[in-house]
Amino acid sequence: MRRERLGVVVLGIGLFALPVPVLSGCNHGDSTLAQWRRQPTPELETYNETAEEFRNRETLVNDMNARMLRSDTARFLLLDRPSRLQRHNAGY
Repeated sequence: MRRERLGVVVLGIGLFALPVPVLSGCNHGDSTLAQWRRQPTPELETYNETAEEFRNRETLVNDMNARMLRSDTARFLLLDRPSRLQRHNAGY
């Protein structure tokens, strides 16, 4: 009797446990092929730069733009060289 009951329990667990992986499937999320097709080069931010290279270039460009803006402002306000209105030459 006990052996039959154990067989029924094992059979019941087997019948319940077998369909669970089959019905749930083994795919949890995207497959690597689908991920690759969506973005074949995930490390690149632009066509040929990584995110770090892009940020470095952006920092350099912003720094150069700020320095050129200060230089242009000084030239516009005539602060880049001494006045030429005096008779005597002044070195600068």
